[in-house]
Amino acid sequence: MTTVEDFNLIQESKEENHLFQLNAKHYWVVNDFNHLYPIAGYNYFNTNYSTLDAQRLSDGSFNNFKNTGFNNQINYQLNDTYAGLEYKFKSGRFTGKPAFKIHHYNWNIKQFNTQIADKQKFVFLPAINLDYKEKSGGKYSLIYALKSNFANAQQYANRLRLLSFNRISRGDENLENQLYHQLSLRYSKFRLSKKLTFNTFLSLNIQERSIRHQTKLEGIDQIQELFYTSLPERFLISNTMVSKGWGDWYLNLKLTGIQNNYTRMINDVRTDYTSHNVEYTINTSTQFKDFPNIDIGFSQEFNRLKALDYETNIMQIQPFATLEYDFWEDFLVKFDYRLTYFENQSNHTVNRFDIGNASFEYWNPDKAWRISIEATNIFDTGFKKKSHINEFVITDQRNAIQPRIVLLKLTYKL
Repeated sequence: MTTVEDFNLIQESKEENHLFQLNAKHYWVVNDFNHLYPIAGYNYFNTNYSTLDAQRLSDGSFNNFKNTGFNNQINYQLNDTYAGLEYKFKSGRFTGKPAFKIHHYNWNIKQFNTQIADKQKFVFLPAINLDYKEKSGGKYSLIYALKSNFANAQQYANRLRLLSFNRISRGDENLENQLYHQLSLRYSKFRLSKKLTFNTFLSLNIQERSIRHQTKLEGIDQIQELFYTSLPERFLISNTMVSKGWGDWYLNLKLTGIQNNYTRMINDVRTDYTSHNVEYTINTSTQFKDFPNIDIGFSQEFNRLKALDYETNIMQIQPFATLEYDFWEDFLVKFDYRLTYFENQSNHTVNRFDIGNASFEYWNPDKAWRISIEATNIFDTGFKKKSHINEFVITDQRNAIQPRIVLLKLTYKL
């Protein structure tokens, strides 16, 4: 005979934040083409953060987990004093703005009224913005900045917290500010006479100092701990959008690519990962005044996660169509349809589902009555499925969809 035992766990989390900011900037116009902007400021952050993990026993008493390393009571204070200079200049179609800031950080952390950290440091943060405008209307932009940010009080909480039945986590009082380089390039062009819109964007983030999780696996149990590191990490994203019109017809293309190179510590073993995501959408649409308007397109997405002895590939295809027709001034018909084909190419699982909706409406703006018929989930699809991948598991997610509904609506406007 098997006995089932219930565990009545009690968890509380409280956070109280106080923020004070003072910023000053002087606009000094040297001449029409050269400006200087001295800047200075002060930021003060104060956070009280506490957690409680306990168990209510069958006799009504409480078993507090504090003696086993759980529960937190953090007071976190951060003082950020900074000063810097921005210089803006213009030469022809070219505009630039180099700048820098010097920050002095001082932070103090107490756990149960005992000081666990009291540190300070200086950080130099350069930045530059460059813009160039073409005669034809195109614009080039380059933005670079070295950026810094601090952990929150929760990440400094150096005692255990229960996240789920098999996951616990712990912060680290030795964390410092994250430091990363951010570079972005952009080109945009708009020609109204030719009905042409073009935008392309590229962004690169490189971590110099960062806060990361290290995970220890014990069967199905996970212990996550934070640490301050210079392990390499790079995030690259590109996005391009093109739209061209011919009369009332338009052709649109959107392409997005993401690459992420990062390192994780699992059971004290360093593992390097590379993830890729590529997604594109192509569609054609109309903007008629007296005829039905349609939007027909196709999108495809690829996801890949790769390590030294591990690789996962997921692909998704989605053709779609919409129809909207406003006729006889008072009638409106709408229809939309999307088919999803999902394939996990690593374990050869496939899922297909389609969703369609439609509506028919009559409304005369000069009358108080409005009548409509709406049908949702026309094909009565039961659920949709999608997979998520990370360094530990591949998760298949099934979302239930509300069954087919046909609704008659009568509306009277008073």
